[in-house]
Amino acid sequence: MQIDPLYRTIREEEVPNILFNLGILDRESLDKIKRQSQFTEDTFLQVILQSKVITEEKLMRGLAHYLNLPFVIIDPLDLDIEIITKTIPAQFAKKHKMITLDSDDKSIQIATANLWDRTPLDDLAFLTGKDVKVVICTETNLEQIIMHFYGLKSSVKAAEKQFTNNEIDLGNLEHYVHSKVTGHLEPTDQPIVKTVNQIMQMAFTQRASDIHIEPKRESILIRFRIDGVLHDIHVLPKIILNPIISRIKIMAGLDITLKREPQDGRFKTNHKENEVEIRVSTVPVAFGEKVVLRLLNPEIFVTNIRELGLNEEDLSSLESFLKYSYGIILVCGPTGAGKTTTLYSALQYLSSPEKNIVTVEDPIEFVYGDFNQIAVRPNIGITFASVIRTILRQDPDIIMIGEIRDTETAQSAIRAALTGHLVLSSIHTNTAVSSITRLLDMGVESYLLSSTIVGAISQRLVRTICPHCKQEYSPDGEERELLEFHQIKTDKLYKGKGCSLCRHTGFFGRIGIFEVLTPNLVFRKAIHAKATTEDLFKIAKDNNFRALFIDGKSKVLNGITTFQELLKVTTSLEAE
Repeated sequence: MQIDPLYRTIREEEVPNILFNLGILDRESLDKIKRQSQFTEDTFLQVILQSKVITEEKLMRGLAHYLNLPFVIIDPLDLDIEIITKTIPAQFAKKHKMITLDSDDKSIQIATANLWDRTPLDDLAFLTGKDVKVVICTETNLEQIIMHFYGLKSSVKAAEKQFTNNEIDLGNLEHYVHSKVTGHLEPTDQPIVKTVNQIMQMAFTQRASDIHIEPKRESILIRFRIDGVLHDIHVLPKIILNPIISRIKIMAGLDITLKREPQDGRFKTNHKENEVEIRVSTVPVAFGEKVVLRLLNPEIFVTNIRELGLNEEDLSSLESFLKYSYGIILVCGPTGAGKTTTLYSALQYLSSPEKNIVTVEDPIEFVYGDFNQIAVRPNIGITFASVIRTILRQDPDIIMIGEIRDTETAQSAIRAALTGHLVLSSIHTNTAVSSITRLLDMGVESYLLSSTIVGAISQRLVRTICPHCKQEYSPDGEERELLEFHQIKTDKLYKGKGCSLCRHTGFFGRIGIFEVLTPNLVFRKAIHAKATTEDLFKIAKDNNFRALFIDGKSKVLNGITTFQELLKVTTSLEAE
């Protein structure tokens, strides 16, 4: 059992000179820090960070380099809660600023921000009888990991202890096989509250859009959707499933006794002084109730239309659409393409005290104070079509219809557009042009559609290349052919190498790719004549219409996304 031979401690008063010798601090900053340290009881480390001359990450990277030790940014998604919490007690981890990243029979890997005291590592080597390998991280990063993992472990353990019984509830599938029904578990104890809060807190810090709580035969799987991709996060004991679900149902105002039927609700919480709305959906599955929490971040749902990802030409077209006082604007694409964000952002652009904006949604995606929002409830006769007929008597200026799903809704939307209202709506079609023929197929009269259509936008979401590990590479033959490299000067494309900040995926965040259809007189005449989708596409293309693939291709060549991401959501055939 030995400590990593590369590890050695340094004195805090040495830090400024070390950073200066490494070229991280200049002479002026060094002298300023030394002067400030004479008038405070803070350590040199605290003085440096308070001065904001360098970031905490740059400081610790520099010290790790000086000690010839690896520096890491710890990704919570890569950690095992059992390894972290079993090796080092919570108080020891907090006091000495260290956690276990990995462990086997012979060694343990420790991440620490403590470079000044060797004793805790010596104690750890003695107590475990293993060799200790050391990596350096920031204290902020470490504190977040300790807070979440030890906090979650503590609350789960307390909840598990409270709700322990001799039989695991196998859920809906096996409820019909066994006649015995387990008793209802009330989430009355604080550990369950803490458990749910810890899960949500981690989801916020990891930029998750959805939390999936999935019951398995003998456990609970927690998964987060980040940048459109699901990640396994935690496996929790099955015994606390019912209390967790009951806690969430109480928060969302749902019926905690109703376990065999789907339910939908919502609640609000705070994160970093911002109010975040959370939409809850429960559904019975094989081994219990599955819950999905959609985190509705207002910064994502309602954004400036200039930040959606439209190029200047398409942005100009959208802005011209929104200047109309009547007519219908369609936003197209599959589920998860970002249509709602585009609609909400357009409504925010239009919002003013002089305008009455009314939305009809199923469900209301995000509650926004400037709009009058109505939720569709078909079970009591409140449908899209019936609400549209009603709100026409509410003196609206702008109407947003969450989705055109049927003939009655389509005809009601066109009628509203025809009678002097600007209507915005989504429709599930793959292309902007096919949205026209879809409405015709639904029974909308061609002469009405040709006179009311303002424009149509089709969109998809693609992951953006991580700016922290972005690198050039030479494309292969297929990429050169489909991206038409013979027509351009560059010989380089870009991709993310993979780093700790993007969880080694090479991607960080998402952006939209768009096609914007602006009907001209020839196009409107073709709609009136009930032209086919193919004929409409040819007319649009002659009028400089840019298909999704063309916009995506531009974003690939500009190093915003990758060729592989583009092929996931569209093909070059759509541009032909």
